[in-house]
Amino acid sequence: MTTSQSHLPLAVSILILIGCSTGMAQDQGSAADSVPKENADFNRFNAIGKDDITRSASSIIDKLIVLEQDLKAEGKPVDWAAQYEDFKFVIKDPESITDKALLCTLLGIKMTDGTLALKGKDAARLNDCAETIEVLARALKVPETDLDAGFKIKDAVNRGDWMDAFMQLGMLQHSIMKSLKHREKGERDLGVMIVCGAWFQGARITVSLIQDNYTGVLSNYLRAPVFTQLMKQELLLIDDPDLKSSRQREFLVANLDEIYKIVNVSMDHTVPAGWIPEEGLKRLSTIANQFYELNQPTP
Repeated sequence: MTTSQSHLPLAVSILILIGCSTGMAQDQGSAADSVPKENADFNRFNAIGKDDITRSASSIIDKLIVLEQDLKAEGKPVDWAAQYEDFKFVIKDPESITDKALLCTLLGIKMTDGTLALKGKDAARLNDCAETIEVLARALKVPETDLDAGFKIKDAVNRGDWMDAFMQLGMLQHSIMKSLKHREKGERDLGVMIVCGAWFQGARITVSLIQDNYTGVLSNYLRAPVFTQLMKQELLLIDDPDLKSSRQREFLVANLDEIYKIVNVSMDHTVPAGWIPEEGLKRLSTIANQFYELNQPTP
């Protein structure tokens, strides 16, 4: 994509600031590299190694940012405030949530929402997202010392320093994921569920933007065969009994094979083999929205 390629250094710089991992790099293999399922040696397809999935809480945001550059170049700037209103996940009483799987997926979802609020430069929405992220993280026993960036986000917003706010949001996400990753195996399972929540919320937004401005070339932004297979592999390895029996994990395991088939297209965005058909996008949107509804806290 010539337009996005010209903006790639900017996008990569932003990704470093917000602590995104290499979600795009994980999918640079050919679509012909059909990945086996449960018994795959995923390191053959991912030079970074499968441990990196817990550093991918915003893995789909990288693609969303570069997609924004392409749309802007075509005279179609993204109204991030409107996107936030359309896709935000409202949690009325986060302090009341005790379900471990729900805490994880909601934390991932709100990490993505925070990026939307920040892109829209909306102080109130960003502060609300940061506060909700802190509440959910505390419920997962993330230490207060790993939540310091929450205050720094508010300080940056009050100073009107959006770049610093962007960096602090990334630091908050990174600190939470790092805290979970370096604990016991069961705690790492929490990180896997957070990544899934963030990815599916990001997918809802990305799919909608592509549907509204559909071209085959733009649809290639959702190409993610290796990452979706990594998600399933990690979900199958979960040991934590509460997470293993959760409806969230069951839904994800049941649907990731179908998602893999949708997003397993060629790297070459210039040919039809690299395009996701509109019907595929419609189905992906349906699955992502079903996951959104599945995570609505019960009264």
